[in-house]
Amino acid sequence: MVTSALDASVTLGATDAIAADELINIFYSLKSPYRENATWRMNDQTLKAIRKLKDNNGNYIYAPALVMGERDAILGRPIELDPFVSTLGASNKVICLGDFSYYYIADRGNISMQKLTERYAESGLIGFKVSKRVDAKPVLNEAFTIAKNADA
Repeated sequence: MVTSALDASVTLGATDAIAADELINIFYSLKSPYRENATWRMNDQTLKAIRKLKDNNGNYIYAPALVMGERDAILGRPIELDPFVSTLGASNKVICLGDFSYYYIADRGNISMQKLTERYAESGLIGFKVSKRVDAKPVLNEAFTIAKNADA
């Protein structure tokens, strides 16, 4: 996961929440050449907290895409939901904003397949166990910014 490979660039003010101004801080902590192709990455619970943010008049500040087929965005950059990004909580890395063209996924060999006949023999089935070794990491750290909640 990309958040485990990078150090936090922005520390949020709360141990289990996020404020609207902090989203702007995260956005501008990413160097300008990488903002144009940047994508937000967070889990569902973090997006849920962001969608609940309101302005001084009680209006929600988050506006989902209005056109069918367009992706939701924060500050003009699309959002990718990732269940492997930590949930809001003390010291957790909860948001990644970055240009993922600088995140490489490496294919480390052939697919291996194993036939599992004995395990499923009683039910007349045959199982297959398939595995493939891959690795991934950011190749340019400055193309990403990570936000983490404050320590407890």
